[in-house]
Amino acid sequence: PPGPTVKPSLNLLLEDAAGNGNAEAMYLYAQFYDPTCTRPRGTIEPDMAQAHDWYKKALDAGYSGAAQDLERLKAAVAEKAKSGDAEAGRLLRAW
Repeated sequence: PPGPTVKPSLNLLLEDAAGNGNAEAMYLYAQFYDPTCTRPRGTIEPDMAQAHDWYKKALDAGYSGAAQDLERLKAAVAEKAKSGDAEAGRLLRAW
């Protein structure tokens, strides 16, 4: 059977709360984009840059739990960059 899914309405609620400055929502929203996160993401495609941006916003807004995920993401981005992934290389240089 297919794995758990995320209802589109949840994505929209988190996006709205994150956009309105809710630090925990920013963190959860980042996880939708984080290719290293194993939580269900619905129809959202992994996006390292989006995950980075939302984790950083969550951290800047005071959600300290984002620091560990940001470091895990950075390690994954560094590995992809090492393998020649140009997008990962650009993201790592801008980190």
